[in-house]
Amino acid sequence: MLQLGWPLSSDHRDTTVRQYVRDPGAELPSHWNLLDSYQADVQLPTTARRTGYSTEGIQLWLDAAASERHVYAAFADRVERWPRADPIVACG
Repeated sequence: MLQLGWPLSSDHRDTTVRQYVRDPGAELPSHWNLLDSYQADVQLPTTARRTGYSTEGIQLWLDAAASERHVYAAFADRVERWPRADPIVACG
């Protein structure tokens, strides 16, 4: 799960939170409201832009036209599309 203050780079007191999830095994409960599907190997759209956020070699990319539904995680050998959960969910 990836939780981001939205809009990105905004003051944390004035943000909402968006949650995006990685589910390669399609194991998330069906009652989670995902706004799109997880895709394991996709092409970055030409309109996608790097956010500047990264960890352990994984870069976060957004396509402004689709960030309501998903984000892109760029690994060294592939790009994954992670869907947004709305409302956000917590593990219990």
